[in-house]
Amino acid sequence: MNENLLIEQILAGDQTAFSDMIRTYEERLYHIVYRMVMDRHCAEDILQETFIAAFLNLRKFRKDSSLITWLSAIAYNKALTYAKRERLNKWLSLDVTAFVVNSAHAGQIEKKELKQVLENAMMKLPVDLRVVMTLHEIEHLDHKTIAEIMDCPVGTVWSNLSRAKAILKTKIDVNTTTYLSNRKNK
Repeated sequence: MNENLLIEQILAGDQTAFSDMIRTYEERLYHIVYRMVMDRHCAEDILQETFIAAFLNLRKFRKDSSLITWLSAIAYNKALTYAKRERLNKWLSLDVTAFVVNSAHAGQIEKKELKQVLENAMMKLPVDLRVVMTLHEIEHLDHKTIAEIMDCPVGTVWSNLSRAKAILKTKIDVNTTTYLSNRKNK
């Protein structure tokens, strides 16, 4: 559906159009929010707040970005506010199939074991690096869109993505080596 037409219909009071917008974008937004708060119920609440905020502020939407980028930015900010308010130090989840690990030991351990090593390494990343990894590697967003969502320069996205991958590679190599040596001792 044409975004501009959808927006016009919502602004004209068409409840079906608003429902269509929710159905179109809720799953993608849910994944972003869930990876930030790691709680299904909280993610659902934040998603509801996101759509309420979008409805209340739709007239302010400048259309210099896509609707999904604007909605993602709202969802990201709502989730960030939630995390700060609750002083959560939970991390994003990253499915091993969405991120290709270049490790010398990758062929030596099973996929399930590799996933555990990766999840352990991800838990040690700062939230901003985990957000960038999730948006880029799982949601497949481009650097410009991620920068708009996170309200930062594109160069910061590139830098954070590079830092996250370098840290992960180091942590995965160390964790894999430790895992393999512990496995041999059993």
